[in-house]
Amino acid sequence: MTSIERTAYPRFKRLMSAREMHVFFTPKREEVDWARERTRSGEHLLALALALKCYQKLGYFPKAAEVPGTVVEHVRGALELPEGTGPHYESVNTAKLHRKLVRERQGISYDQERARSIAEEAIRRAALVKNNPPDLINVALEELVRGTCELPAFRTLDEMAARVRREVNEDIFATVRSRMTMEDRARLHGLLDVGGLDRKSELNRLKKPAKRPSWSHLKEQHRQLQWVDGLGDTDAWLEGIAPGKIADFAAEAGALDAAELRDYETGKLIALLACLVHAARRRARDDLAEMFCKRVATKLKNAKDELEEIRKQQQALVERMIGTYRTVLERIDPAGLVPRGQDGAPAPFPAGKKARRRAARALAAQRAAALAMAQKAVQSSGSFDAEFADIEAVAAHHGNNHEVLVARFYKRDRAPMFDLVGTLAFEAVSEDRRVLDALAHARAHQSATREYVSELYEGQPLDLGFASQNWQRAVRDRRRPGMLDRRRFETLVFTYLAEHLRTGDVAITGSDTFANWLDALPDWEECGPKLAQLCEETGLPDTAAGFTAALRGRLEATAAEVDSGYPDNADLVIDENGVPVLRKQRARGVTRWPRRWRRR
Repeated sequence: MTSIERTAYPRFKRLMSAREMHVFFTPKREEVDWARERTRSGEHLLALALALKCYQKLGYFPKAAEVPGTVVEHVRGALELPEGTGPHYESVNTAKLHRKLVRERQGISYDQERARSIAEEAIRRAALVKNNPPDLINVALEELVRGTCELPAFRTLDEMAARVRREVNEDIFATVRSRMTMEDRARLHGLLDVGGLDRKSELNRLKKPAKRPSWSHLKEQHRQLQWVDGLGDTDAWLEGIAPGKIADFAAEAGALDAAELRDYETGKLIALLACLVHAARRRARDDLAEMFCKRVATKLKNAKDELEEIRKQQQALVERMIGTYRTVLERIDPAGLVPRGQDGAPAPFPAGKKARRRAARALAAQRAAALAMAQKAVQSSGSFDAEFADIEAVAAHHGNNHEVLVARFYKRDRAPMFDLVGTLAFEAVSEDRRVLDALAHARAHQSATREYVSELYEGQPLDLGFASQNWQRAVRDRRRPGMLDRRRFETLVFTYLAEHLRTGDVAITGSDTFANWLDALPDWEECGPKLAQLCEETGLPDTAAGFTAALRGRLEATAAEVDSGYPDNADLVIDENGVPVLRKQRARGVTRWPRRWRRR
């Protein structure tokens, strides 16, 4: 029997606060007058008032022994009856009459057949999508309250829920079994066979959780996915069955071992194993995608760490290059090559022709000597080629462009990741398919060995607008227009595929965690009939033209209100280009200390 505490079936609390007693069990003046007019003794008055308040709170008439003594005392005190007065009936007919009076006052018709019919219909509908008995009982309670019916006894609802649930589940088990071939059933039965050195069944492998996202575990998880997919087409077996029922059946099978499952009836056993395999297939996809995302995140972290290490190693190189550059500047500084007078100002050229020639030759010789000294300074630090190489090395890692370093960490993961993306079925959640187009382009050149591949995809240049500027610069080379660096392009695709999986922009067919969230939204056939009622409750037009006109009217009214108050608005400023700017406000009551006084 289902525990009543796990359901919403109304009942008395063990401990009730004074507020609850006052709100739920204090008779109103009109209720007291109504009860006094229909009773002749204090016992009957107390019994009728208790029946009324208990029904208003519970929705049914509890037995006299179920009513707490504190409730009886509270109602007796509210009626101002003598101490010791109890809710006693002299005959059964009087109790029936009181219940009839309460039903008439509450507007409830006593029709147990109708109540049972409503409850059974609600439970049968709910049993198609729910499997937990308390949930079924709660659905029946909701429908009974909506139908203004007196609640049946809890035992009645519990037995009804168990019976209807069993009938619905037996129909589901028969449907699943009929959709399977003899080979499918034998394959599922084989999961319970014990063998091998560890004396374990394949059922344990079906329940095995994923391991940490290492390179070997990624390959192992891919094999796990291929194995569970080979057990059968569970999508066809379980078509039309609610996901909640499948999850409950899979959880039931997952909580048992092979010996316990063998005791089940064949039809139920096959259905439970089918649901367990179905859940394992979806979980395998989730685990594989999760491991893929974690491996990609690890590669990005490794690249960022290496970039930081390169920066530390290049610090000495940068300092040496700065010293060399300073020496060169000192040698070729134009201020040091111009003759100057005693006052430090540039000296004028001599007036004579021969003197000017001598001065020009001396200046040219001085400049040639300075250039030779500058070249000597560069040669002393290595060579021009070495200096250019150092400059290229520093420039290659200038800024936060770790993207050029990611490709080297994908060498071991490249084959497993291509196997992964070839096994999983991806779908775009929005109309933006650029990441999936890039993935298809990368898979088309998977077996290529050349360093660069064409960027043409289906006759058009591949759109990489979804990637950052650093990534786009990393995969393209100015010296090879129209070509992509193959390895860097593959790492770009894997990186952004993992990001789009995490954000939900790309979904995996047959997955749970990475499923298309649009599929969880209700269909228009379900929402359409409710549109008029929703618009009426919210005060919105129920047509597209009316909604647009109402929205335009609200926007125009808001714009007019803002424009009228703009002259008095000291916080909003619109510059000459029409750009609005909000001034920063200072919190009231906060002292702004001078910057030199603030603690660093």
